Amino acid sequence: MDLLLTIFDMDGLMFDTERISYEAWKVAAEKYKFEISSETYEGLICKTEEDLLKELRYIYGEAAPINEWRNYMKKVRGEIIDKNKTVRKKKGLDSLINFLRNKDIKIAVASSSYRKTVEKYLKLENLTDHIDIIVSGDEVLNGKPNPEILLKACSKANVDTSKALVLEDSLPGIKAAKNAGINVFLVPDMVRNKEIESSADKVFNSLEEVRIYLSSVL
Repeated sequence: MDLLLTIFDMDGLMFDTERISYEAWKVAAEKYKFEISSETYEGLICKTEEDLLKELRYIYGEAAPINEWRNYMKKVRGEIIDKNKTVRKKKGLDSLINFLRNKDIKIAVASSSYRKTVEKYLKLENLTDHIDIIVSGDEVLNGKPNPEILLKACSKANVDTSKALVLEDSLPGIKAAKNAGINVFLVPDMVRNKEIESSADKVFNSLEEVRIYLSSVL
């Protein structure tokens, strides 16, 4: 395996932030008297801010105060994170990053979140200095499953897609990798089903399992 670049999704892959966000959405739903099921929330995962707002308007209607709901949800999420002083690193993240750096493999984060959010979370978990490249949702025109964000990460790293690997937890992210022609490993988070698992090149239960596998082939 000839690997020069590993591209990490952030929410749900590096950090347990999807569950934090869902907690915040449930608080917002209680305050504003609307319902948000786990299935509805799953449809919001991996979307850019613009696409997420479009999806919410489609679900709840143009008359719903979507921006107010979203802003309150962000406020609650921020309070949860600030109170706990963590975004809950996923098992094996540190050891995988250390392994990749010891192998001189570049590390990118390609996230649908805003850049300021990505930078905040990396700083909170003391990972800023370990990441070579960041591409965020506000730096691309098209969100996943469009491959733009992944192709931009490869371009920034000056690495051909054939020598890159994407780590993902969601179907839109896996489709983005496939559309970019990049191998993709799945580490499931909140959503796990046959469609998602069959779309990935390999499936692992944790980032620690990814490290163990890569150590056997690199």
